[in-house]
Amino acid sequence: MHPILKDKASLALYLFGWALVGALLALVIAGNRAELWPSAVLLTVPLTLVYAFVCLASWYLCLANPVPGTPLVRVVGSQLAAALLSTGLLLLLGRAWSRVSASESLFGEHRLLLFAAGILLYLLAATLGYLLIAFESSRKARQEALELEVLAREAELQAFRTQIDPHFLFNCLNSISSLCGSDPTAARHTAVRLGDFLRASLKLGSDDTIPLEEELQLCSAYLDVERVRFQDRLVYRQEIEKSCLRERLPALLLQPLLENALKHGIAHLLEGGEVALECRRNGRDLVISLVNSCDPARPRSRGAGIGLANVRGRLALLYGNRASLAVTEKEESFGVEIRLPLTEEGS
Repeated sequence: MHPILKDKASLALYLFGWALVGALLALVIAGNRAELWPSAVLLTVPLTLVYAFVCLASWYLCLANPVPGTPLVRVVGSQLAAALLSTGLLLLLGRAWSRVSASESLFGEHRLLLFAAGILLYLLAATLGYLLIAFESSRKARQEALELEVLAREAELQAFRTQIDPHFLFNCLNSISSLCGSDPTAARHTAVRLGDFLRASLKLGSDDTIPLEEELQLCSAYLDVERVRFQDRLVYRQEIEKSCLRERLPALLLQPLLENALKHGIAHLLEGGEVALECRRNGRDLVISLVNSCDPARPRSRGAGIGLANVRGRLALLYGNRASLAVTEKEESFGVEIRLPLTEEGS
């Protein structure tokens, strides 16, 4: 269906434009003779309104001969032939209508004017048809590009999420393997806790974000697994503002940060250390701070590890420049601060 016919407002505007064209033709035909105005308007306005629907057919001819993609000679030739045919139909309709409206003399005097106007109006309608086709093609191209961008974003997010699992499992299985010889009971306990954590993480489904309260439960399940290995060497402390619990954030965002804190911080301290998690509001932002103890003599890392790169990439995909991740490295501590925009549900 023609795009103008799909929308009543567009059709009304289209016909109003043609009515103005009919009034202009009547003005040209009547000239300075005011007594001819009624007859001229009665002749031209209904005729141009009918011709408006005839010219809608030019859109289908535009579809059959798209630009680019069709030789220019074919485009011009087909449109000129259609213009002549349509104008011939206009003159036949005009002759019949002039008899009904008692304006045969006006029609006879201005047949050439109506002929030229018919050719011009049809070509203008064909130009409008090509513009509509170009606009629709551009709209579809933008929509397809947006759909491809969304699909690429979802695929990249899924890649980030699937990256977490093998990295975490590799470390856990190494821990279980090392405990099997020295402490089989602890190894078995670790395996059970690992199963609990995996079951909890699988319940997340494919949601991009979850409430902070659920994320903290996952962190607790993860720390239960690691406490079997670290025992009293791991001290965990958290300060969470109650108003933040309903705020949504990317699922499994904190687990790789906790893993980094234990692997690169607590694991290198003979007497262990502390991991402190804080969540609070700051204006329109949710601020999450994670600070862990570390060995002052540790070698300074070059670049970001897998955990930090994963978190930074997911934040960029989900929030763009509305979220940030900052790292603070001191002599005996390593800190990460994340800022996210507050969600409507929690704000």
